[in-house]
Amino acid sequence: MNRFKYLILFVFLLNCTISSAQIDSLNVSFRAAQDIQTSNEILKKIIAYCKQDDGCLKLVYEYLASPPATEIKAKAYLTLSVFSYRARELVKAKNQVLHGKEIAVKLKLNGDAIAQFNNQLSNVYRDLNDQDSAIIYADKAEKVWKNDKEKVWSAYYNKYLAYLSLKDYKNADIYLIKSYEDLKNSENRMNKGFVLHSILIAKKDRGTSKEFDKWLNEFLIFKKQGKGPLDPQHMGLVEMFENKEEGLKILEEKIRLLEKSDNPFDPPDLTRNILADKYDSLGRYDDAITQYNKILNSSGARSGGNIESFKAARMGLFQLYKKINEPAKAYENIQKYITLQDSSYAAIEKKNIAEFEVKYNTQEKEKNILIQQAEIKDKTDKLKTSIIIITALLSLAFLAIIAIRIRNKFTRNMHLKEKELQLQKIKELEQNNKLLSLNSMLEGQEVERLRIAQDLHDGLGGLLTTVKAHFNTIEKEIDNIKNINLYEKTNKLIDEACIEVRRIAHDMVPHSIKISGLRGALEDLKNSISTRGLECEIDIHGQKLDHLSAEKASMIYRIIQETTNNAVKHAKANKLFIQLLEHENNLHITVEDDGQGFDINNILSKKGMGLKNIDSRINYLSGKINYDSSPNHGTTVNIEIPIN
Repeated sequence: MNRFKYLILFVFLLNCTISSAQIDSLNVSFRAAQDIQTSNEILKKIIAYCKQDDGCLKLVYEYLASPPATEIKAKAYLTLSVFSYRARELVKAKNQVLHGKEIAVKLKLNGDAIAQFNNQLSNVYRDLNDQDSAIIYADKAEKVWKNDKEKVWSAYYNKYLAYLSLKDYKNADIYLIKSYEDLKNSENRMNKGFVLHSILIAKKDRGTSKEFDKWLNEFLIFKKQGKGPLDPQHMGLVEMFENKEEGLKILEEKIRLLEKSDNPFDPPDLTRNILADKYDSLGRYDDAITQYNKILNSSGARSGGNIESFKAARMGLFQLYKKINEPAKAYENIQKYITLQDSSYAAIEKKNIAEFEVKYNTQEKEKNILIQQAEIKDKTDKLKTSIIIITALLSLAFLAIIAIRIRNKFTRNMHLKEKELQLQKIKELEQNNKLLSLNSMLEGQEVERLRIAQDLHDGLGGLLTTVKAHFNTIEKEIDNIKNINLYEKTNKLIDEACIEVRRIAHDMVPHSIKISGLRGALEDLKNSISTRGLECEIDIHGQKLDHLSAEKASMIYRIIQETTNNAVKHAKANKLFIQLLEHENNLHITVEDDGQGFDINNILSKKGMGLKNIDSRINYLSGKINYDSSPNHGTTVNIEIPIN
């Protein structure tokens, strides 16, 4: 018996010696490698042996940190980062790729080499939930690889994953399709199948049935074109869409192949989680529980492997037990999930091993521990009950406080809104009163103008006509008056008085508006301006002008009349241009002269009655006015009035 024990010990020590000799030999070969490919192949063997153990990789790290910096060392850091990333040691992966990129930049390696580091940084930052950095580094890689379809697809795919994490599905799907377009004619079935897999999932989740059928057909064609079976990553995909039972069989086969490959960086745990979820959805709860437990009891779980898979398994068990109404087991699994979330799984496992050794040292200790556990469980159950009750009461109190605060806030908001509405109504009433006052004032002005015009025409005009008639009679009877020039002067003054009376009466109430509308009145205004020594041009476009109300037409006429009067009296202009242009439901008026211009700020700050009358009428018509002028450069007045 003792001999057998010694034999086992000898074999164990021999294996350790052989393994130690193998790793030493690999380290020597790694240091001696003269090209990147050989160096990477040896490094992969070292990583596979050490399984991310930094102590085991110590010699590798020492060599990479030693001078001189070389391209081989830069690429070795990139390889280390890729394997750390696969093992979900993301911070380590980030530091390794940054070390490698630093060397590559220092050595001024070509753009393709730098792009590989940037693409890996995009991978790492994406899984560290820094999506902005992930997109930035993917952009950098894309710019270098834009003409290399076998590489640029990877940068596009990284952008897809980053935008997917940001829930920006529009951009995510754009880059996913771009990724496939670059791989469509590729000979690399692994990459092509990988992206097609993602497109199918995307279209199933958020695409139309037509889109999904299109891509499913694409995948079926791709599958038939292959000479062998798909890689394990894509097995069961089509069958899950077409035939659930067949899909389950292929997922089980995929797990078998992954277990057989024994690749520490591609464990079957993720696939087991998918399979368990499918069992759950089909009501095969026992099979689902079996798969979850295999994940939790795997060698990876005992050695601190992919913690995300274990967390997913715990959450899956929690939801499953809750569904089948086993609250105790559901509670146990959610507690363990929280523990995994808050602390290192490896540390917890070490603690469990220590507790196991203490428990089973002696039978007496075992009994004491069991008793203590029973007591603790009883106390824990009571404490949990108390905590649940207290939590429920606190939750109710908290909800009550929140409800009261929401109600008070709602009440305050309602009061504020009512106050705002009242203020708005007051402002509207004040505005309406102003408009009514302005309307009354303008109507009064128009009535007064009409009265004065009629008085001038009927009174003074008639009187002057009578004087003219009498004067003509005197002309026939007194020939001597002609000899002293007084007759001609008096006759001329009477003619001028008649013309001035007609002009004032016309300015007061342009009868042409009533006869031929705004268009005719403006033609008369043009003729009147021309007689005063200015070259005047008027340009009118639009049909609605002929259908304006008399009130609005009169208002528009007054605005143009006052504007042209300013030009005639003050501008010292030679030419005057008036344009009326209809556009949609607005009338655009332009009055332009070539006069001496003015300082806008100075004139507008000292508005006279003329400008105030213009502003009042434009405000009444809900219009806008703009002055464009400067000394010695003429003046342009732009007016916009709604005519709907």
